Order: sequence, then C-alpha cells, then structure tokens
Amino acid sequence: MQKDRTPSGGDTKSAGRLRRSAGLTESANGLTSEEPLRPPIDLPASIEEFANEPPLSGARVHVLLFGDAPIDAQLVSVDALNERVTVSPSRDVRHVITFDQLRALIVRPFPWLRSSTVLPPERLLIQIEYRDRTQQRIRAASSTNDRAGMHLFSIADGQCRRVFIPWLAILRTHTVSISGDDDKETGATETASMMPPLDIAVAGPESTRLPAGMPVTAARVEQSPADIAAALASRLDLPLAELDGDIEPNVLDEVPAAIAREHRVLPLRYQGERLSVAMSSPTDTETLQLLQFLTGRTLIIEVAPSDALLRKIDASYGFLDENEDLDALEASVEPAVRSEDRSQLEALFAAKPVVRLVNNIILEAIRRNASDIHIRPGERDVELIFRIDGDLTPIRRFARTLLPAIIGRIKILGVMDITERRLPQDGQMRIREANRATDIRISVMPSIEGESVVMRLLRATVGLKDVVDLGLSPADTQRFKDALDRNHGMFLVTGPTGSGKSTTLYAALNLVLQNNVNIITVENPVEYHIPGITQIPINSDVGMTFATALRNILRHDPDVIMVGEIRDQETAKIAVQSALTGHLLLSTLHTNSAVATIPRLIEMGVEGYLLRATLIAVMAQRLVRHTCSECRVADDVAPHMRELMLVSASERFVRGAGCSACAGTGIRGRRMTYEYLQVTQGLRHLLEAGVDESRLQEQALSDGMIPLTQHAVGLARAGEITLHEAYATRLE
Repeated sequence: MQKDRTPSGGDTKSAGRLRRSAGLTESANGLTSEEPLRPPIDLPASIEEFANEPPLSGARVHVLLFGDAPIDAQLVSVDALNERVTVSPSRDVRHVITFDQLRALIVRPFPWLRSSTVLPPERLLIQIEYRDRTQQRIRAASSTNDRAGMHLFSIADGQCRRVFIPWLAILRTHTVSISGDDDKETGATETASMMPPLDIAVAGPESTRLPAGMPVTAARVEQSPADIAAALASRLDLPLAELDGDIEPNVLDEVPAAIAREHRVLPLRYQGERLSVAMSSPTDTETLQLLQFLTGRTLIIEVAPSDALLRKIDASYGFLDENEDLDALEASVEPAVRSEDRSQLEALFAAKPVVRLVNNIILEAIRRNASDIHIRPGERDVELIFRIDGDLTPIRRFARTLLPAIIGRIKILGVMDITERRLPQDGQMRIREANRATDIRISVMPSIEGESVVMRLLRATVGLKDVVDLGLSPADTQRFKDALDRNHGMFLVTGPTGSGKSTTLYAALNLVLQNNVNIITVENPVEYHIPGITQIPINSDVGMTFATALRNILRHDPDVIMVGEIRDQETAKIAVQSALTGHLLLSTLHTNSAVATIPRLIEMGVEGYLLRATLIAVMAQRLVRHTCSECRVADDVAPHMRELMLVSASERFVRGAGCSACAGTGIRGRRMTYEYLQVTQGLRHLLEAGVDESRLQEQALSDGMIPLTQHAVGLARAGEITLHEAYATRLE
C-alpha cells in the first residue's frame, strides 16, 4: 500500500468494531450476519460503476487490509485497469491501495433503505476463504461478480452496506441460496461463481495455515508476491511462468522494452504460431488487447510474481533499448567535452540515448529496492553498482567514453554545474514511478579516473513506519512510547551512516503527531514529507545551519523539535537548552553504542548537570540482513565463530540457500538490531565529566538494557539472521 502515513498494526478490537458496523458478527464457524435481510438490490455491472455511480462518489468506506489495521476513510477513486483504490482518511492524506493488499472495501450504510421493507423469501450464504487461509461467512441480500471481484449487499439495522472483495484476496468461494427464516442450509443449491472453487492450497509453511472458522484478523500472515501469483494462477487455471531460462532476442522483439516495463509483461517463447506471455495481472484486459494488437498473435498467458517479473524484464531486455545508438554517440562525446561549449554540452546531455540510459539506471535501482546507486570510473570502463540490502551488487559496465555524458545528464537532473569537473558537487531531485515518489540525493566527486557519482534513494512512503513495526521488544516498545509521552527532555538515536536512524525518528514523529502538538524538524535534507509537521531544510550556502535554525525555531512555539543530527558543540548546547526549557527534542548522533553517547556529549561541552536534567533515553542501532524465509537451510558455523559469539556447539543456525523469492541471494530485506538505554536514577548519578564508560555500561546492564550484540545473537537463534551477520554488527 502506498500512503503518506503508514497505519498502525492490526487491532482485534478495532477490527471487531468494523465487522459489527458492517452487519457482520463472529460465530464459531466464522463471520456471519444475524440481521434480517431485505429484498435484493440492483447491483452495478462493473467495478467502475461500483466506484462512480451515485451515491458512492465521496462515500465513507471501511477498508480491510492484509497485514494492516483497518482504515476508515473517504473513497476517492477505483482504478480497475491498474487494480487499485484510492482513499482519503483525512483532509491531507491519501492512501493508494492495490488489490493484492485489499481484503474488502465496505461502503458505509445507505440511508434510503427503511426497516419497513418486506423481508425477501430467500437469501445468500457466501463462504469465503481468503488467500491467508482465514475464512468468512457472509449473508447477503444479493451478489454479483465482475472481472475485478465480488460485489455483495449486506443489510442490517434497516441499512444497506455494499461490500467489494477483489479476486486477488480470495482463495476459494462457495455460494448457496437459503430458503426460510432459519439458518439451516437444507435444500441449499450452489450458485455459479465467476471464478471456480480451488482444490489447490497456496504453498507455505504449516504454521501459516489457519484453522477453519478463524476470524479474519486473528492472524497476520505476510503474503509474498509468489503466494499471490500461485493463488491467482490456480483460481484462473493458468500456468505459473518459469522465469529461469534465457529468452530468444526475436521473442523479446515482439514487445518493446518500454511497453514491457510499463505494463509488467514479458514475452517468453513461441508455441507454434502462439506467443507465451508472463503477466502479474492476467485479468488486465486492456493490456491483453494491447499485446494482441502489437504482436498480432494468439496469446498464452502465464502468471508470474510481480517482483520476479520485474527483475526478469530488466535482465532480459537489459539496456538494449538505449544501446541501439550509444556506439554512434561515443564518437561525439569527447569533442563536445573538450570544447567546453555549454550549448554543445547541453545538446549532448539531452541526447535521447543518454536520457534513456540514465532514466533506466534510476528506474532499475528503484525496482530492485536499492538504497544507493554507484557509478564508479575505472581505468578501462565504468562500473554501475547498486547497494541492495546493505551489500554492493555489480550491475553492468559501460564504455569509459560514455562517462562524461552520463555524469552530465545526472548533473542536469540534480541542478548542478555541468561545466565544473574539478570540485565536488551535491544535488537532489525527485521522481515518480508507479505512483511512488522517490527523492534522490546526488554526490559527484572528482577522482583520478574521472568523476564518481553516488545517488542515495529515499522513498517518501517506504521509510515511514509505525513504532510497532520497528522491531523492538514489547518491553522496549513501551519504554519508547513512554519516552515520547514526555513534554520535555532529549531522546537520541545513534549509529553509523545507513543504520536506519532517520526511520526510527520518523516513526517517533508519527507517534507524537497523534498528541496534537506543534512539531518542527530541522533536516539535511528533508527525507520524508509528513503532513501536519513544519519541516525545515538546511541550506549552508545561505547560512541556514542546524544551530541557526534551532536558535530561531524556539520562537516558533514548538512542542516537539527534531534535529536531523547533532554534529558540533553549538548545536549540542542549543539542543540541550531546548530540552531544558519545555521542549521534547529528538535527534541523532554518531556513536558506536548507546553508553558512548554520554561521554561524547560531555566532550562536546555539555555539562553533566544538564545531561542529568534532560537526557531521557538513547537507542543505538544497526541494520542487519534478514534471511530469506523461503529457502532457509542449516548453516555450518565455524567453531571459532561460535567461540567468539559465546554460543555452544549444539545450537543450530540457518542461512538462505538462494531462491527465486530472494533473487538467489539468500537475503530478503533488512531489519534492526539495537540496544535501548533508559536513563534511570541510578544512571543519572554517574553523568559527569570524566566518568568511566565501563561504569555506565555496568549500570545500564543492571537497569535491564540488552546489549546490541546479545540482541543480534538472539535474532540469529530465532533464524531471522545468520550468526555471521550478528558477528559483523557486534559491539566489542
């Protein structure tokens, strides 16, 4: 789900209220309605009518999601072509929800049905099994299907509620007609469904299979794109695509690369005169019509997971579409660069193959969830490297003669000086891809082999998390929340660059925002945009530093202040003074451990008595690579590693063997390992100049702090990371 603010985690009570408000109540066999039903109602023929016909324009809806809390919002639009809905839970916030994330969309009651309406002689009982193996029973006045999903009418309390359930959410469905006033299914007849019932369950670990009749929100099972594709292929009786082999160039020529990337389709092979095509959304009739028009062939549709399909599209087409005239371009690069004529340079950097090449580099990085793009010049060629899940991954190499054109195009995008090649430059830009905004920070650095570029990708929605999603233990989650409930004091997050400190601070801001307070941030740059918060970017060129901004915002009536980083003595002293004068201050600091933060602040000139009065808590954190859950195998840990990490020879650990779900890496995403230091009364007595760090550590441990290394080993024991990953992030 793409959204400006991520909703908090699932809540059984709120889900229960939502079900009751929709006329649905829990029973031993699942969910059912105990209210009398009214006569059948004319249903819309399509999802477009569902979204647009009065009185649904701007209707209030309840949105049930997989793995997230329900949302109460206003319906903005339904896009059947791209299989997504847009809702607005508040004035300045919109959520874009794809059908594979949506469990059900429930429209609030219509006032035009009265309780005096005569009861119908028969009603429908619809049994639904969702793809996460939960089940639901709904009694409806009437029901219809279209290519997008099921449309039901549930009536209770003299009111009608329209319910839409997408096919992507459903594993099986069974509908019967019930006669009479009782709830017995005697004499029931099965009615036809647009999608046939399934006899094949979604593959997955046994622990994710839920008992029959379990309520919808009783478990939160994360469904991977592979699970969704398997369920969809089974329901539509389509084959799953095999994406491992190479694809012939003449087959790829059937569909242009731009069309393949935009519509998420990939031609696979010829079968006689027919063409096999992989799709992640095989019900997208508009794309099917486009493919038939382009190829002039009968299509054989195969279903593929969306993430694996995107990787295969990039790997298959590579950069063929932009390489078609790069060879001719190489000859014109050197003369234009040597002349240093601005008009010639601008024409070169705007050339179609250069524009296409740079655009595809950035788009591929976004699709692979890379955090950084490195363009590194060498003696003979230029290497393109992505940082994915913390690791540098080589992607491809370019001819060295193309480097000036690539760098020049990036400078134009980042609003930098295209004629300056001797000094470092910084820039930034924002792009949108598939309705996702990505901010890019650009650093250009001269080297002996030419200019080197690093681009940091900051996704405005991905980075925003709730506190409950950070990975803290229940006890530390409560301590974290208690610290943010204070109306003054200082809360610090420490760790090296790229350890997720900003993500933690933004999660804290999301929580504090609910308290109806004035929040002001000072950042370099503003990474994630949050409505309802005043966010100030640093601009050193005009004298807007952290210290300058901090001095001035104290006159702007803030309740909560977030400073991107405390990096010098002046900023540290002003931050402490702010926390001392009735403000809650959040910030980051570069130290190795939570305890090391205290002597670091004292070295910056902050007096011990000020720390005793202001410091609330410090959290030191790292990001570790999460082992893929689809391909875990036993890990053969070396004896010296066990000895260093203080684990016994009998303990078993796992690693990822590599599979299609993790692109053969054995790694799937990253998570946080941390230590949380709460400043207790015992610790406050030690906050003074010259204090021994070992004394602080001893006191913190006696107060209940779990060291970062011990927390990482616990993750390894739970199979979430490898023991080697815990070793790499240990604190001595």
